[in-house]
Amino acid sequence: LPRSSNTSNYVGGPSVFLKYPAEVALQIYQRIVSPTKGRNCPMIPSCSVYSQQVIRYFGLPKGLMMTADRLHRCGHDMHLYRQTIRDGSIRFQDSAVASEEWGSIK
Repeated sequence: LPRSSNTSNYVGGPSVFLKYPAEVALQIYQRIVSPTKGRNCPMIPSCSVYSQQVIRYFGLPKGLMMTADRLHRCGHDMHLYRQTIRDGSIRFQDSAVASEEWGSIK
């Protein structure tokens, strides 16, 4: 079973079989629901992309907890996040893991 680059984060076990339905649900959201809402998420990565990344990297249980936390924080206390400009709009950077680790999970 796969392990993340950080050996303390084991991503195998029963949750590896439950990750697939979660990823399919996120893909359906991204392809069907998100386009109707428009690109209005103030965060980078968007909440759905963030969710995909943390579920892949940390596994389903921790990934779902991190996703719930992110959804609760989205759009609040924006002064706490680094600002960046993406597609002509100001967005706020909120990554779950250090930037050098993101390359291995995309």
